[in-house]
Amino acid sequence: MGIYIDKLVNHVIYDDLFCDTQHGFVPKHSCMNQLLITLERWTELLDDGDPADVIYLEFRKAFNIVPHRRLIKKLQAYVTKCDPLSWIENFLSGRRQRVVVNRKLSTFAGILSGIPQGSVFGPILFVIFINDLSDNVTYT
Repeated sequence: MGIYIDKLVNHVIYDDLFCDTQHGFVPKHSCMNQLLITLERWTELLDDGDPADVIYLEFRKAFNIVPHRRLIKKLQAYVTKCDPLSWIENFLSGRRQRVVVNRKLSTFAGILSGIPQGSVFGPILFVIFINDLSDNVTYT
C-alpha cells in the first residue's frame, strides 16, 4: 500500500496539482504555515485600508461524507501518470457494515461513501476530494 501512496502523493505534489490554498495533509504545507500566510495577507489588506472577507468551512465527520463515485471521478483527473486508481477503487468498493444492538445483528448494507478512518490512504484521498473547493473563490 505504501508504494501506491508514495506514487500518488509524489505525482500530485511534483506535478503541482494541489491548489495553492491547500495545506491539510500536504507534505511541507503545515497548518501553521497556512495560518502565517493568512495572517500576512490579512495584515497587508488592513495596512492598505482594504476590507478582509473570510470564509470558514467546517467539515463535520468529513471522511464519512465523501461519495465514492465522485472521489473516483476526481481521482481520474489526478492519476494520469501513476496508476493506483484501480487499487483505490478496490480499496473503497465492496465494503459492508452492520449494526449490533443488544446482541442482535442487522443485515449487512453496502457502504457508498466515506474513506476508512485510520487508513494511511485516507488523508490524501480526502485532500484530493476537497482540493478544488477554492477554485471559485477569487482573491483581489
